[in-house]
Amino acid sequence: MYCHEIFHDATTGDFLVTLWKSDADSTGKTIGIVPGETEVLSREDNHKGKPVIWGKPCYYWIIPSLEAVASIKFDHSRCDTSPFQDWVTQVINNRIDIPNTTKRITEHNYVQIIQNDESGNIDHAAPKLHFRFDVSMMSLDTSDSRLTELAAKVTHLVKREQISLSIKDERAEWLKLFDRFGVPYASAKDKKQIRNLEIRVEAKPTPAEIREIIDAYARENNNDASTFTNVGFQTENGICWADKYRLSDNISVDDEGKHILSAAHLFMHLNGKRDGILAPIKKEAIKALQAAEA
Repeated sequence: MYCHEIFHDATTGDFLVTLWKSDADSTGKTIGIVPGETEVLSREDNHKGKPVIWGKPCYYWIIPSLEAVASIKFDHSRCDTSPFQDWVTQVINNRIDIPNTTKRITEHNYVQIIQNDESGNIDHAAPKLHFRFDVSMMSLDTSDSRLTELAAKVTHLVKREQISLSIKDERAEWLKLFDRFGVPYASAKDKKQIRNLEIRVEAKPTPAEIREIIDAYARENNNDASTFTNVGFQTENGICWADKYRLSDNISVDDEGKHILSAAHLFMHLNGKRDGILAPIKKEAIKALQAAEA
């Protein structure tokens, strides 16, 4: 993961960061950047002799005033969360000079951050620190009327998953509710290496349990997951899918005929809708503050 561009808005304090995820694609659909240059290259461009990093952009809108990060996904981009966390951690560990501290590598290859004394030497009595950075998906509060209304109507839980017939799936079981359901038998001779699996279970989850299911879905599907993979709540009127209840919004941006969007251009469109997009996050922040003060 490489940093391609950072835009800072002095008025709001927001940042728009474009990272570049190295992603070799044998189909030739990836685009490339040359480190230190703003130009974006396609496979057809003249790039011989240049150290091109082939991959896709990842756009992140950082809102320090709300301690929030929004991943922005387009058809030409990715929105991986884990690599973003790793990138921020490595920037702090390897790129940022922290005043009055010394960094050193431990025998287990961790970066230690140690306070210096008045002479600028390591203060051996000071605590030895490691930097950690984590994010969690924001979704509706369990007291939200929409979750209460949904819980009263649910008759079944629906889980959709894509499974590989050739590669063992090492992921932990998604929810204990589904532990007793194994993958149906599939012949190893089947030429179709990916199967779509759907499981329906009679259930009457509470609003809190629905929230837990939505959060579990968000944790395991915060990257570019298959469009088939999902979890839903069956009602008499159809299926309500989990991603409907995550805090998200849609925007349309003209790419102006370019391979990717510039950070400034993208932020201009976000800023025009900033109050509306961030209103649910502000609402959740107020609830959290009130709960802490209670």
